[in-house]
Amino acid sequence: TMAEAAWSNWAGNVHYAGRVVAPKTVDEVVRCVRSADRIQVVGSGHSFIHPAGPLAPLISSSPTEPHDGLVVLDLTQHMNRVLSVDECAWTCCVEGGCSIERIALELETRGLALENMPSLHVVTFAGAALTG
Repeated sequence: TMAEAAWSNWAGNVHYAGRVVAPKTVDEVVRCVRSADRIQVVGSGHSFIHPAGPLAPLISSSPTEPHDGLVVLDLTQHMNRVLSVDECAWTCCVEGGCSIERIALELETRGLALENMPSLHVVTFAGAALTG
């Protein structure tokens, strides 16, 4: 019998079967990475393509049996903040689960803006980096 996917994108065409973890700190991310055989970072799940990296056995087009050593890191739950903005350098530091919308809104309060934005503002920084 086929297990339900532990995580799926919004379209239902990318699935990860593993232990889903929503770390709250960098130290928790480090512990997850050190304890896992494999790691997959996920964002808001709005990509139709597979993230960078090896495809099998991490991803499939249908729900699969859990992969014992796979940890799916969901940074959107807790690690989703703008940490700092350097107005002089036109840079900001964000956590991987921070949405493009949250970044844009924070920059706007300082008279700054992103040079380019996706049409879906819920896309996360980590998701955008992973899928190009």
